[in-house]
Amino acid sequence: MIEHAPSPRALPGRTSRVAKSIAFLPRFMRLRDAPSYLGMDKNRFNRDVRPHLCAIPIGTQGIAFDRVDLDAWADEYRSRNGRPAASLIGSKPWETKERQACRSVAASGTSTRSSGEHAFARALGRATSNKPKSIQPYPLSVEEQRLLFSELDGHLAAMALFKVNTGLREQEVVNLRWSWEVPVPELDTSVFVIPRSYVKNGLDRYVVLNGIAKSVISERRGEHPEFVFTCGGQPVTKIYNSGWKAARRRAVVRYANELRSACPEGFRSIRVHDLKHTYGHRLRVAGVGFEDRRLLLGHKSDHVTTHYSAPEIGSLIKASEKVCAPRARKSHALTIVRARAEQQVLDFSGGERGTRTLDLGIMSATL
Repeated sequence: MIEHAPSPRALPGRTSRVAKSIAFLPRFMRLRDAPSYLGMDKNRFNRDVRPHLCAIPIGTQGIAFDRVDLDAWADEYRSRNGRPAASLIGSKPWETKERQACRSVAASGTSTRSSGEHAFARALGRATSNKPKSIQPYPLSVEEQRLLFSELDGHLAAMALFKVNTGLREQEVVNLRWSWEVPVPELDTSVFVIPRSYVKNGLDRYVVLNGIAKSVISERRGEHPEFVFTCGGQPVTKIYNSGWKAARRRAVVRYANELRSACPEGFRSIRVHDLKHTYGHRLRVAGVGFEDRRLLLGHKSDHVTTHYSAPEIGSLIKASEKVCAPRARKSHALTIVRARAEQQVLDFSGGERGTRTLDLGIMSATL
């Protein structure tokens, strides 16, 4: 039964163990040597080749395969999957005809990846997937803002109040630096110019300050030589943290009792980015034009302005001031109070803008 002719498949790529110990291949190929004989690993051999071979017992536990069967499988595989060599003159290196990869896989006339059935299956999978759907923006009402901000710690409340009055993104707020402040003497104010490397759209961001945002900036002066917003003398890396989430949970508990309605799902999952949506929504409700809204929100515009004159800045400040006095059901004022020992929400009436103070963890903003 032993054949002593040298095998045409004794290729240089075979393992050194087989090449050195077997100068002439036997008719029966042991299981441990068969994968190397076909130039593949044992996992692929067991998956693609072994089901089509006749196993031959050797001794009490050994298994072997007829080398003729292995050669026959290799010849058939080559006939089904082989490709002609690439021509040196302008022809494609591979055939375009579809071929079945392995006879153990059911044949098909069309690749399922490009078939309509596969497209339908993918669409059905997306429709029934448990992955969370995209979150819709949730602009805060004045009362919801008052409720949420009253639960935030002092440094988070200050950043949130600044964000909802400037439309900045979270990272633009936490990275805000004093070196970016540019005075505008003609208007007795200043603006911040955020370098494009810190801005999502890759353009310098001009931040105009309405009355509330300006008061927030005034309260932060002198706290840190570089960063506007800090906590315990250290820069803040993000607003959406465990403090934000805990404040949101507390606000949800209070919602129904204080606002006399069921707490909406949007408020239960309110995000820091929703403060930007709130600012944009209030600008639109206040009648601010589309182009001014884009500039105030830092969106890319059809005509990119790299320098603003004092009158242009004054016009943008005037537009931003319109969000400072949104109407609430019971009050025309916005008051945010955060006390460490005792939490209170104070309502102030009247048309004139008041002052903002921050003392021992108590912050109040009166519009």
